[in-house]
Amino acid sequence: MKSRGSALGIFVLVLLLFLTTTTGAFAALEETASEEQAAQWEEQAEDGPLFKNYLLNRDIEFKGPLSSDRTYINVDKHWQVRKAWISLAVTVSDLSKNAALTVYVNNLPINTELLAQSEQSQILRLPLPLTALKEGSNEIRLEVSTTGSENNEAVCMEETESGRWVLIRGTSYVHLNFSENAPTSNLNEYPYPFLKTSESPQAHSSLILLPDQASEEEIAAALRIAAGLGALAQDESTDLNMASYSQVTKSELSKYDIIYLGGYDQAPAEIRSLLSDSDKAGLSQGAVIFRGASPFSKEKTLMGITTQGDKSDLVDAARLFQNGDLISQMDANVFQLRHGMEVGTLAAAAADQYVLKDMGYGNGIYLEGRYRQQATAGIRLTSNRLVVPGAKAVVHFRYAQNLDFDKSLITIYVNGVPVGSKKLTSENAQEDKLEVPIPENLISAGYVEVSFSFDLLLKNMGCDRLHDETPWAFVDGQTAIYLPTKGARALLLDNYPWPFVKDGRFNDTAVVVSSQPSKQELDFVAELFGFLGKEVKDNEGTLTVVKDSELKELDKRYNYIMAGTPSQLQAIRTNNESLWFKYDDQFGYFQSNEMRRLLESFSRNLASVQLAISPVNPERGLLIATAPKQENLLHVKKYLTEPRFASNLLGNAMLVDREENATNHYFAEEEIFSVADRINMGSSQVKVFAVMFATVMLLIFIGIFWYWKNRRRR
Repeated sequence: MKSRGSALGIFVLVLLLFLTTTTGAFAALEETASEEQAAQWEEQAEDGPLFKNYLLNRDIEFKGPLSSDRTYINVDKHWQVRKAWISLAVTVSDLSKNAALTVYVNNLPINTELLAQSEQSQILRLPLPLTALKEGSNEIRLEVSTTGSENNEAVCMEETESGRWVLIRGTSYVHLNFSENAPTSNLNEYPYPFLKTSESPQAHSSLILLPDQASEEEIAAALRIAAGLGALAQDESTDLNMASYSQVTKSELSKYDIIYLGGYDQAPAEIRSLLSDSDKAGLSQGAVIFRGASPFSKEKTLMGITTQGDKSDLVDAARLFQNGDLISQMDANVFQLRHGMEVGTLAAAAADQYVLKDMGYGNGIYLEGRYRQQATAGIRLTSNRLVVPGAKAVVHFRYAQNLDFDKSLITIYVNGVPVGSKKLTSENAQEDKLEVPIPENLISAGYVEVSFSFDLLLKNMGCDRLHDETPWAFVDGQTAIYLPTKGARALLLDNYPWPFVKDGRFNDTAVVVSSQPSKQELDFVAELFGFLGKEVKDNEGTLTVVKDSELKELDKRYNYIMAGTPSQLQAIRTNNESLWFKYDDQFGYFQSNEMRRLLESFSRNLASVQLAISPVNPERGLLIATAPKQENLLHVKKYLTEPRFASNLLGNAMLVDREENATNHYFAEEEIFSVADRINMGSSQVKVFAVMFATVMLLIFIGIFWYWKNRRRR
């Protein structure tokens, strides 16, 4: 009996050890990485009225005798580039003698500079010839040679030792100075000139104009226009203006390119006069869209969207301008959108696979030159999708046959961290493949950067000259990044603009506005929807506007957005109990709570952004941007409307003081993976866990059977 008891004890001990090991395997999946902070920059134009800076936005480290990296800039088809240069913040190690930097534009060598050895950053500003630039995408290649030799023409392999490096900071940028082509009257030129990619303040000259006493449908249509402009602007701030007619003077109207959206009978006389009698005949049958010189300034453009019929036709017209294919077909200055005409886009698929050729990289990426050659592709994830285990990169590539295959290899980096590599071989030079898993802790943020890095070395490279032979590598356009995701996330500001946008469309979103919204309020919501639009890929989702005076209670179907003071919006006062930081009974200041003690005098001058659970539906969200005082409300605007500040939204509530110091607060649990999320059935990990689970179950079954058998004997 004693031996049986000992055997049972040993079995239990082994089982506990196995379960502990299994638990540890699950726990290893819980590592997270902090989000990288975007670089800050500011540049003023020097040579003309309009300019654009393309920020590198990532540090690049060059090692070895010769290495290069690539970035891409876009030259808009409406630009006439007058001057261009690249500004580089460079740091050079003390051991990198005679380090030289060469800049290539679209594969043409432009400039070579010797770099001074210094642990401090040096700024190089190198001109770019206009003849090297082309309309559309342009490749900027930076190539660095580092050598310990006094003769920079020769490079020795032993000189690749650590300590020789050159670092180019992410604050480096390409600067373009340009003028813009005059717009035409064709509707298919939209969004130009209402959306311009220039960063010059004078370029942001568009205004969405509403009639006085605009209806809910008219405001909703205007917000769709704002969202459509935001989608086309992508990473840029839209800086939108929206107002009703009486809120802007004639002098101010002369400064804007205008989109008028509203009923024809309520339109200003100057705008009504732009339609001919034949065009007016269609006003009762749907929406009429027209474009031409602004009646307030012949130097500006006006586009009108108007009707004398159902105001829902204005919403359909706004949806039309979210459909790029239909816009391209409008090759006239007037278009009749008849009531009931189909303008919908195909549903935006929730893609788990990102293929290079579909990401704007054509047929692939070509890399040429010795030593380290690198190119980077970026992937932006929709805010409602959480990447679960099982992510991987499947890279298809080919390369030259003249390489030293004992030393040449490819390495894949994700957000700057190496995730896998492979030696290059002569046998696979024409068609090679590398599949590497991507740890989920590397892609916790909404942006994934994948770098393809080749070390291309030639044979017999003891000490040879730099320009003998040129090896190359090519990453095929079929290369894919697979990022399995789940489709809904926690109601946290970290995940904004979720839950208002889901899988590329508005997610039953309702915005509450004042009965007579001010220009400041209209500007706020227009820019907010310009930001939301950056994730909108189709025009099928639900977006509605409700005036505060008409809102008796929240509708459980909707995710609500409210922006204003308690005195402006009754809805904020009504839903005060849903706030994490509640107002006092007089709605004059935010009260203390279990997370933070607030002095009354201090909290009277705070502003807040709070994302709460809807009081009428736990599956819906309630976003409230509010402040006791109107002048303080603008302190939170940039966090909801500008990409570089929105990443600072965290937790359930943000408080911002008069000095614009922001603090984030978590009241609900942070988002974590469930066990189901951790075991992705599409990943190789499932095999390991399946074997573990089967083994544990088998041991338990054997133990129970053994115990039952011995009990029967007794």
